[in-house]
Parts: sequence; C-alpha cells; structure tokens
Amino acid sequence: MQENIGITEEFSIRMKVAYSMMHLKSANYLTQKARAIEEKYNITNDVSERDEYEIYCLNAILSSVSFLESHINEFFCDVRDDWPGITKKLNPDVVKTMQNLWDFGIPRTASYPILKKYGVALSLSNKDAFDTGSRLYQDISNLVQLRNALIHFESELIDITGEHELAEKKVNNNSTALTLEKRLSSSFKANPYYSKGNLFFPQRCISYGCASWALRNAVTFTDLFSAKMEIPISYDHIRSELISL
Repeated sequence: MQENIGITEEFSIRMKVAYSMMHLKSANYLTQKARAIEEKYNITNDVSERDEYEIYCLNAILSSVSFLESHINEFFCDVRDDWPGITKKLNPDVVKTMQNLWDFGIPRTASYPILKKYGVALSLSNKDAFDTGSRLYQDISNLVQLRNALIHFESELIDITGEHELAEKKVNNNSTALTLEKRLSSSFKANPYYSKGNLFFPQRCISYGCASWALRNAVTFTDLFSAKMEIPISYDHIRSELISL
C-alpha cells in the first residue's frame, strides 16, 4: 500500500511597500493629463475645462513633493529595517547610528523639513552635502515652500490701485503671494487660463509648466542624493515613462 507523506516546512518572508513610487507615478500621470489639456487650449475654453486643468496641475505639484518626502523617509526606514539593498552600501557604524537616531525621532518627525532630512542622511554618512546655493537646491526649496503655501493656504487681501505687479509690491512686502512670485515667476510657463492681471499665486503659478518643473526637479534631486550615497535608484525602471525628463 502506497502512503502519501506530507512535509511541512516553516518559512518567513520579509515584505516592504515603497509608496514613494506611487507618488512619483501620480505626479507623472497628472502632469501628462495637464499637458494634454494645455495642448488643445484656446481662448474660448470654458470654466469647467480650466478647473480640470488646474486640478491636475495642483495635485501633480503636491505629488512631486510627497514623492520627495516619502523617498527620504523610506531610505531611513530601509536602514532601520537593515534592508540589504541599502545597508550593504553603507558603513556598519553609520547604519547603527542612523537606526538609533531614527528610533529617537531624528529626523523622523514632522519637525524636520524635507531638505534637512536629506542633509542629515548625507552628514551621518560622511558624504558631500548638497550645494545650498545651487539652482537645483533652490528650486527644491521653492517647490517645498509652494507646496506648504498650497496645503496651509491663507487668503490674502490685496488692494490693486494701479498696475498689478507694482501695486502688490507697495501693499504688502511680506506677502506669501509676492514672495512666491519673485522666486518662481521666471522658472516655468504660467497658467494660460489666467491673464497677467490675475495673481501669480495661487492662480497663474498652478500650471502644466509648474507641474513639469516640479517633477523634473524632484527626480533630479533624488537622483543626486542616490549618487552621493552610492545607493540604487528605486524608480530607475520607470524612468523612461516619466514626462519632462
């Protein structure tokens, strides 16, 4: 008589989800949608089409910054979890220091700005810091400031008594809208649905040009971080799909 013998063996699987990839894909998808609308833009387009365009642009910008923050958070989490793809590239003493600091909330908590988190990682690893005066670093700084202003939006009362740009400068030199206009107005093409008589922030700056600029700079910045850290680029396999690169 033949008997069937079952063999049971225990095993374990380690799994991680890298959600920064979804933020990146979201930024890319929404930017593509915005471009498609802008390409067929004409002066007679209605308000609903303008709103659709602006929704795509707005959320593309937010997704690019979400990608930036989740990317650096995931780096520290990979170190904490001793993820081989990352930790094998780092000095064991550096890994231990990062693990201990992360457990103490450094730079884990929201009190650490995004750029500081990247800076802490480089500093702890004894890698060259970002050039804070470079165009790329300043673009990322401005992008994060734009995201913060959109997420924590506060409306401003602006009295226009003459030519818009000159009038605004006279009214409130501490205006968030004015600050962002000074920093960003030459960085990308403005929203075609608004005339120059409209405010740069939060109207004319929410554009396909801004969404494309945000995505391009976010990816360039994380590319540079990976190069400095000498670690693999997690999104390299979808690079060819990304718009604006």
